[in-house]
Amino acid sequence: MNETAPDGTSALVIAAANAHWELAAFLLDAGADPNAAGQGWPALHQVVRTRNLNIGFFPHPEPTGTLSSMEFARLLLERGADVNARITEPIVDGFRGFWTQQGATPILVAAKGADAAMMRLLAEYGADASLANERGTTPLMAASGVEMFNPNEDSGTNPEALAALEVALELGGDVNAANNDGDTPMHGAAWRGANDIVLRLVAEGAELHVQNNNGYTPLQIANGEEEGRVANINIRPWTVALLQDLLKERGLPWELQRGQERFAFENNEIDTRSPEEIMREYLQQQGLGPTEIEAALAAQRGDR
Repeated sequence: MNETAPDGTSALVIAAANAHWELAAFLLDAGADPNAAGQGWPALHQVVRTRNLNIGFFPHPEPTGTLSSMEFARLLLERGADVNARITEPIVDGFRGFWTQQGATPILVAAKGADAAMMRLLAEYGADASLANERGTTPLMAASGVEMFNPNEDSGTNPEALAALEVALELGGDVNAANNDGDTPMHGAAWRGANDIVLRLVAEGAELHVQNNNGYTPLQIANGEEEGRVANINIRPWTVALLQDLLKERGLPWELQRGQERFAFENNEIDTRSPEEIMREYLQQQGLGPTEIEAALAAQRGDR
């Protein structure tokens, strides 16, 4: 029952990776080790990940049986799964491998996937939301958008991410903590382009004008000067507008350097249009048609 594939993967993890929840429960009943992690992560991490695979990669597996993923996760925890176990090797599922998963706990993986329901279940069984991965990223940072590869590719809409952030806040997350790269939750929210998360973090006392180790502020990241891996391809004009407004209200530096103004910012004046109006104009400038524009705006609002 505890034999493994050549790479050390247990049958229990394989069942969880394919959403065969009833089969996985059968394996547990037959004596499978809930904490087996020969390939680098146990079944609990796999359940969390299977619920929140990246958008645009492999199709999500079709669940079999009548047992839900949440029910199986609870069963795992009841059978002794370590709620604070850490990943020792990156999960292999088309993840791109850019996000450093080493050291991540199940609740951190759930936060990255904007899975508030799973975060609450894990917290019920004693998950420690203060535990960071090897890069120093906490669940609160992950929910905000820190270490996200691409907001259009990673799972979780902005409203779902806000719900995950609320759980992390309830569990005592620090809104001004920085990881080993100097990125704070505000940097993550700027990269995600999630204005609701920006405002929620501000309400909790998050700093707006803070530099990461590369010298970038959240405003600069929202403006596309650095997105962590490929500069200047993901620009959030609606978040630039919000951050400039918030910074100016507080007497903090809000102007972009000459040549950095990108969308609708002329003569260093605050654009008074709504973020959606700014985004609509930008998409029109990029040559998108009306149907494509409406679909993009709906996705940004979370109308999926």
